Amino acid sequence: MTEWNPNAPEILDKYIPQTPKDPTERLLRALVVHAPTERGRQNVCDDILKCGGAAATGESHLSERLYEIGQYYVSALLVPMLQGDRITRDGWVDLKLENINPESTIDPTLIEEAKRDVKKTKALALVRDDYQCVICGLHDILVYKNQPIQDVPGVPTTAAPILPFHLGRSGESTAFWAALSKFSGMDVANMLCGDNINRLGNVLTITPDDHGLFSGLCGWLEAVEGMEDTYRVCAGRHLFALPIGKVITLTSTRPELELPDPRLIAIHAAIAKVTWSSDTRTYLDRI
Repeated sequence: MTEWNPNAPEILDKYIPQTPKDPTERLLRALVVHAPTERGRQNVCDDILKCGGAAATGESHLSERLYEIGQYYVSALLVPMLQGDRITRDGWVDLKLENINPESTIDPTLIEEAKRDVKKTKALALVRDDYQCVICGLHDILVYKNQPIQDVPGVPTTAAPILPFHLGRSGESTAFWAALSKFSGMDVANMLCGDNINRLGNVLTITPDDHGLFSGLCGWLEAVEGMEDTYRVCAGRHLFALPIGKVITLTSTRPELELPDPRLIAIHAAIAKVTWSSDTRTYLDRI
């Protein structure tokens, strides 16, 4: 059960919507409920409590302060995550077979180089994920071009970031990392600063269609309790073309190639659930 500071819900109960479709109260409640750590949950509660304290001392009206906090999380956290959908799609590349290192042990230098070259990142992710989409299980179409298997379909795949690639390279990302660190309760900026945003721990091999749904926060992976690197496929609506409810276990064909980081998967899932449980999708799509 979600642990709230007992005064935070009382403050939100007093919120007066700015418009009939104002999502502020729902959004702030969802941020508390779905924060991926207790520290993150407390951080959001503290923001709410500060609004109440400021209003009590006459600094401003309570609803105005709460609205400002809600808009902060919308502009600094949710919008940059959704903007990553469009930016990353433009960066899809076709893998050339010569990018794949056939050696049994991959040179650590190549792994570092991949952080600065999305083609190498995709190649290494394909090797790690056994040349298949981790969601649907179908193999990359390039495998079948070279080793055709009768009546077995191949699919195009892409190296999809869990958190958008562009955020590691943009000088305008400071506000995003601050908001994300507050919401997640983790020092995510240090985990993914600069070229580290391209590390294999931030990449999944999936089809372009699945990528669009995941980067658009329509789908996410929910960790299965007690099972390491095992997740259930979830989505905001059953209409989305995802195998909702399917349980997958992420594995690496090479021990030197790191698996997708469970912390990043949890953060992505938390943000996706915030947008759906607070019913802010329509609001965000208008921004």
